Amino acid sequence: MSFVAICFTALTFFPIEIPSLRERREDIPLLVEYFISRYARKFGKKIRGINHKTMGLLQSYPWPGNIRELQNVIERSVIVCESEFLSVDESWLVRQPSAGEAKSDLKLPQELADQEKR
Repeated sequence: MSFVAICFTALTFFPIEIPSLRERREDIPLLVEYFISRYARKFGKKIRGINHKTMGLLQSYPWPGNIRELQNVIERSVIVCESEFLSVDESWLVRQPSAGEAKSDLKLPQELADQEKR
């Protein structure tokens, strides 16, 4: 048995539970800073920081796609950023309706989506 197989086998006996990003909101600023730095360097951008409103938006979003979704949003934002301060297009953060929302609240966005398709 190879070393990798032994390590993998050993890990199956020690489950590692990592809470989702929505349970670790305090990690979001650090992750955002890391992703901005990474993608600004990759795309040759000079981004000094992030808009405070945007950071609040990112911290209030439930992140159903977890860290991968955050990474994609930041990458997209860096690509289109034309200033020294990053902002995120709020439409990129698709909010899922909660169980308590009325169907009438969902009707207009669906109608708009149908109209855009036509």
